[in-house]
Amino acid sequence: MKKFLKNILLFLAIILVVNAVLNIYFSKICDTRYQTRYNYFINHIHDYNTVFWGSSRTAYHCIPLYFDSLNASKNISTRTFNLGTPGNKVIETYYQYENFLKDYAARKGTNVKYALIEIQFLEPVTTKNLTTKKGYYYMNASNFKFAAEYLKQSKRKPATKIRVGANCLASALQKVFGFNYIDINKEPNASLYLGKNKDGYISLEDESAGAADRHVDIEGMREIYLKDTTSLLKRKLKIEKRKDFEITDHNKFNIPVNFKRIASLIKRSQDSGIKLYLVIQPRVEDYNEVLAVKYHFPGNTIELANPRQYPAFWANKYAYDVGHLNYPGARLFTNSLSGDFIKLATDKIIANNNIIVKQK
Repeated sequence: MKKFLKNILLFLAIILVVNAVLNIYFSKICDTRYQTRYNYFINHIHDYNTVFWGSSRTAYHCIPLYFDSLNASKNISTRTFNLGTPGNKVIETYYQYENFLKDYAARKGTNVKYALIEIQFLEPVTTKNLTTKKGYYYMNASNFKFAAEYLKQSKRKPATKIRVGANCLASALQKVFGFNYIDINKEPNASLYLGKNKDGYISLEDESAGAADRHVDIEGMREIYLKDTTSLLKRKLKIEKRKDFEITDHNKFNIPVNFKRIASLIKRSQDSGIKLYLVIQPRVEDYNEVLAVKYHFPGNTIELANPRQYPAFWANKYAYDVGHLNYPGARLFTNSLSGDFIKLATDKIIANNNIIVKQK
């Protein structure tokens, strides 16, 4: 009997080891919405020279066709694709962009000139996504170490660090012991994700009308917001009370491991001929850690979140739900994004490993 149990345990151990090896070496990006659009983009890469990465705020707030037309009016030629993806957290966005840089280098690409990635603070994956491949496919050993260092360097309360850390640990364990390398998803209709202009953009209104499959219940989120439209004002007042945008010494919120990773992304982008810009979106619940990034990389950052400077982005008139702009709001946001983008793109300031250097 003991020998039988030992054999069973040995067999299970072998399965776990083999499964872990397969997960580590043969897993892939497991976000169907992102991967479908990314495959289209990479196969038509010569049609584009500008790309957005980020969360649902990037996905719904940044309108490529409008962005390009605004830039063209100022003699800046952009042909933009939006790879922002609902449910993305900061580590997932970094991971996606790093994989693009690898693909781009392998293809010896030369046409992409600009990349804009959304900067977020480290927050837990939602409970719903934590039980799906999207919640853990990117949480390899390197990214788990990054998360641990990030939380160690953060000034957050211990209880918050424990909650977020436990969430990251759950993702890491599923990454190792799950079945990330098995793809049982039905191949989607790419047109649902690419949008009507084949630039990766779908407005919340169009998506609600059935233009694409969804990671989240956007109608449900809107219904919750409409039942209590004061939720947006409460979020805004909380930020103003905390004085996120009035703090002059943002060094106390520095996360060196995050700065190091961003500096590496900037350098790797430069090596591929790409100017990388960091975008801070409105309607986020906390800005201290992302504003520290702004002050550390001033020549690369576009911040469009300050409620006093951009009151329209915090107005109910332009709200789809508490965390997102409706389509008219997205057009206003894209207009401001283009304006700041043009200023940076035409400036002679470049960022090199964290040091801002004026070109002569």
